[in-house]
Amino acid sequence: MNLIVTAMSLASATAFAEPSIVPATSIAALSPDNPDAELVALCQETLTAWRNMEAAIADSDAAEETYKARTPMRPAALRWNPTDPIGNELEYTGHKRAQLWCNSEQIEERRNVPCTREEFIGTHEEWDLLPVDAPPPPDLQARLFAQIPNETDQKRFDEILAAHDAYTAQLAALRRDTGLDAADAHYDEACARYNDLEQRVIDSTAATVDGIRAKAIVAAETKSDDLAWSIIDDMVAAA
Repeated sequence: MNLIVTAMSLASATAFAEPSIVPATSIAALSPDNPDAELVALCQETLTAWRNMEAAIADSDAAEETYKARTPMRPAALRWNPTDPIGNELEYTGHKRAQLWCNSEQIEERRNVPCTREEFIGTHEEWDLLPVDAPPPPDLQARLFAQIPNETDQKRFDEILAAHDAYTAQLAALRRDTGLDAADAHYDEACARYNDLEQRVIDSTAATVDGIRAKAIVAAETKSDDLAWSIIDDMVAAA
């Protein structure tokens, strides 16, 4: 019963503390013979991983801000026109202002697809047999229509693709120069590390008040609901 009361006090005072009063603390190691020695060490490792992840987030955000500030406008060749053989995407450029650009995803999808146009290759008599208010049946469509190269569309698409590739390469170089790629990779690694450690702490059952307290310190700083619930589970199990 004393363990439950003490743990409840620790959890309520620490695990559910407001962010403004969360102490930036470390967790003292226990003697090897303490039942929760490994758990406490794991909690300290998790706390360090959390802080590393927070630092990685800040680095990634700073790199992204630099990247955005230096990102050039798309080339004029990517401005969308109603006659373009590709769809568009909208970019807001200011208050009540926007620009239509050639759709980047569609450019990639159409990269190796030739531009064609449909042409009727049947006779006048066959033309008269086609329905007026509906698409022709599949057999007539295949027999009476052919896809032939559309040189005008192909020329325009080649221009779009060249501009798209040049701009994509420019952005990739900028991501490297600003450190954004490296910062994002470090953030991903830090997140994976923290998530793995946090789950191990959640899956570990505290056998002593020291273990409960260590979990509570981590929960207080990380604001992890799952970790807070694991503390409650540990207290219920101790009952």
